[in-house]
Amino acid sequence: MSETTDPVGVPRDREKAMSVAYLRTLGASQQEAAKATGVDARTVGRWESCSWWPEVLTEAAERWLAGAIGKARKALLDALYEPDGLLALKVLERVVP
Repeated sequence: MSETTDPVGVPRDREKAMSVAYLRTLGASQQEAAKATGVDARTVGRWESCSWWPEVLTEAAERWLAGAIGKARKALLDALYEPDGLLALKVLERVVP
């Protein structure tokens, strides 16, 4: 059986770890992320030193990025309905060969 040097095992509530990772991705401190999710700040520090943390962090970042891209597309579509010729020109220059 392989031994791990992780200070803690995989969390029972992966979504809670995902929430912490999401907040950390957005720039929250360990203390802020811990308080917002109801996790002890020391636990957040231990999680971040575990071998499974990068996977959780990557998944959280991908979830956030997917949401941000969707919102940016909607904002762009809404903005294109406004009479802003410069914005329309910039978009067309980038998407039309």
